[in-house]
Amino acid sequence: MKKACLAGIVAIPVILAVCVGSAFAHTHQLFTKNPAEGGELLRSVTSGPFRNQPDALEFNNSGPMTAIIFAGKGFPTEVQVNCSEVEFGTTVVSNVEDTEVEKILKPGLVKLAMPFGVAEGAECVESGAGSTGANVPTYFDTTAAGAVPATITLSSVGGVVKANIALLKFSENFLGTWCTESFNIEGTLRNPTEGLVEEKQPNLTLEINNQPFSASCLSSTGAKFTARGALFANFFLDTMSTLTDTVWAG
Repeated sequence: MKKACLAGIVAIPVILAVCVGSAFAHTHQLFTKNPAEGGELLRSVTSGPFRNQPDALEFNNSGPMTAIIFAGKGFPTEVQVNCSEVEFGTTVVSNVEDTEVEKILKPGLVKLAMPFGVAEGAECVESGAGSTGANVPTYFDTTAAGAVPATITLSSVGGVVKANIALLKFSENFLGTWCTESFNIEGTLRNPTEGLVEEKQPNLTLEINNQPFSASCLSSTGAKFTARGALFANFFLDTMSTLTDTVWAG
């Protein structure tokens, strides 16, 4: 019998051709360890026997998280901020494999929430040409309830696990000039290959490279202006709620 094919969108921004009766393409799920070695799926908010008890993962930066704001109306020279102590606290919202045709058009099958994040202000420093070397307090923007609304959705591109980070905002205080930076960016998740150690590298990593963002700013004199920039960061899985030393995307 001739196999029927369906071209569908899986998460964002992945387009996959899926053939009925053949091996389905899929977004990568999160396991306690390599599934080839018996890894179990991480708990999501819908896992039994009781709901709303998901696994939690904490990502810490390896090397500085660097936000560059390019020269423009509000910043006559390029401004670079390096934060050396940043943490992303995440929980597993969904951890479902899209092996069924009817699920192909439903994005967000593997998703993390980021209800908490912190950037240690004393460890965020302006650098670069003409810099004063001043500290730049950096804040995760939250909802009125105090929770960061950001989400991380996973998808697969040629076997590489991509992480789309949405609704994430930082606000930075440049000696009285406040800028709120909005991120809808993509990173890459990479599994460790050897020597797993909890709370240290090597471990699961999240790489963010030259991802553009926009910023809305208010100067110390009350003038409003917009800016644009780029984010660079490398995070590793530092702490997890599972009993294993890592989490595996596979």
